[in-house]
Parts: sequence; C-alpha cells; structure tokens
Amino acid sequence: MKQLVLCRALNNHAWRVRGPTIVLAKNTRRITLECLRCGAVRVDRWQMNGVQLSRSYHLEDNYRDFLSDHNQAAARSVILEESRYVTSIHEHRGPRAKDKRKAS
Repeated sequence: MKQLVLCRALNNHAWRVRGPTIVLAKNTRRITLECLRCGAVRVDRWQMNGVQLSRSYHLEDNYRDFLSDHNQAAARSVILEESRYVTSIHEHRGPRAKDKRKAS
C-alpha cells in the first residue's frame, strides 16, 4: 500500500521538521515541515508566542493526483481492498501483550 493513501484516509500527515527555522523578523519565524509518507511540504510562519500567522502546502504530483481522484472514504476503501483480513483474533500474528502475572 502506498503510504500517501494513509495521509488522505486518516486526514493526517506524519510531519517532521525539515531544515532550520528561519528568522523572518524580530518576532516571526518560518518553519518547514515534510510528511514522511506522502512527501508534502508545509511552510508555516509563527510568532515567538506560538501564534500561527500563515500556512502553505506544496504537494508532490502523485499525491495531488490521488487527492483529486479520492475523497477520504475512497482512500479508506483502498486500504481495505489491500488489507489482509482475519476472522478471529487468534489469527492475528501481531505483538502480544506480556502477561503481567508473576510466576509462582
């Protein structure tokens, strides 16, 4: 499954700070963020007290194309189509919770 599908389906990006924070004025900074899944870049301007002044996005062409063809429900459908289904929790081979009881 393409990771960019998750951004659309979950309506949330996996942001990380990219590059330095730029001083624009005495009380204003520009911070650039990049999504680890879809490659989108977000540029914010913040005041030093944390108030957000502006925000802009730069999207990769493949993510922009996906957005134009898929609303959130359609993106979730893509995830479901590509998922492995189990009918019992016992079929799931994920991490198991540790038994917190002490051995006697």
